[in-house]
Formats: sequence, structure tokens, C-alpha cells
Amino acid sequence: LNVPGGVGAERAKEALAGLLDANPNDTRLLYLQSAALRQLRELPGAEQAARQMLAIDPTSLAGLNALARVLSDQFKYRE
Repeated sequence: LNVPGGVGAERAKEALAGLLDANPNDTRLLYLQSAALRQLRELPGAEQAARQMLAIDPTSLAGLNALARVLSDQFKYRE
């Protein structure tokens, strides 16, 4: 994710897609997917990944953090 110019985020997005196909309920992978998509400014996908994390584990602090960051990026403060 830390490669300049979005290259790392794009690579992470591609790698995580395959990993999530095999492990769709892995919240760690979903967190990374949300972070990669957020960095690429694909905010609806980042929000979906964060919400999926919370559907799996409603007490997940990482899920709440990921969702808060995405909603803040979209100026959806009331959600």
C-alpha cells in the first residue's frame, strides 16, 4: 500500500481480490481491502468492505475505524 502513485494500492487490490474469494469472512483481509480502495478513492467499495467487516464482527474496532475513515472521506458525518 505504501508504494507511491497508487501502485501499491492497485497491487494490493488485485492480490486481495483473490484472497477474499478463498476467505470472504477474513476481517483482516477486508480491512486491507478497505484501506487499498480508500487510497485509490474507490470509496463505495471501501465502505462496502468496512461494512462487511462489521457484519461479521460488530464489535470490531478495526471495522469501525475503517468505516469512520471512509464516511469521513465522503462527508457522511451523520452515519
